[in-house]
Amino acid sequence: MHLLVFEQARNYLMHDMNRYDVIGGFLSPVHDAYGKASLVAQHHRIAMCELAVAQSSWISVQAWETKQKGWTTTAETMCKYQEALNTSHLTEDPIRVKMLCGADLLESTLIPNLWSQEDLDLIFGTFGVVVIERVGLDLAALISSTRLLSKYAHNIDIVPQKITNTISSTAVRELIRKQQSIQYLTPEPVIHYIHEHELFGYNKAAHPKPEYMKARI
Repeated sequence: MHLLVFEQARNYLMHDMNRYDVIGGFLSPVHDAYGKASLVAQHHRIAMCELAVAQSSWISVQAWETKQKGWTTTAETMCKYQEALNTSHLTEDPIRVKMLCGADLLESTLIPNLWSQEDLDLIFGTFGVVVIERVGLDLAALISSTRLLSKYAHNIDIVPQKITNTISSTAVRELIRKQQSIQYLTPEPVIHYIHEHELFGYNKAAHPKPEYMKARI
């Protein structure tokens, strides 16, 4: 997930809506046992996440999921983090964890048998979801037309993209696989890490040497 979405979400929730006090955000790398084909080893994903947030004053990396014996569900992970945060007494008021996601994840909840009903009730009902608007998709209409999502519409915050961002991790990985530049698409330290460890199909030998070009502006 591109860190821009964290900033977009915080701006919207705190300033446009004036509804929440956002005290922090975190990335939680999934366990290797999740088994998604595009996953690299979790120690690499943790390292890249930590490099990505190194300059952030409010976003951190939490590796609880990767320390478990196997894959944990999103609902279970959110329960664990909310319990840990509220027992740490960071604030006088109770802390509420919300899931920040893109529209594709919201759409995935409509796929039969992909999510358990109990988990969906926890995620949408107990915690809540903050979803980033996607160009070309009417999220409000999708939510209102779906029995599950309309039930929890009050607990789903749609973040409009004032600065349109269509960057996706899939697209970035595809550029790397093709030995093409991902400069400015992800933080510089993350790019160096990918190159150093030859992740996502990056090949030092096959990668073209840099060429200089001049643009007229």
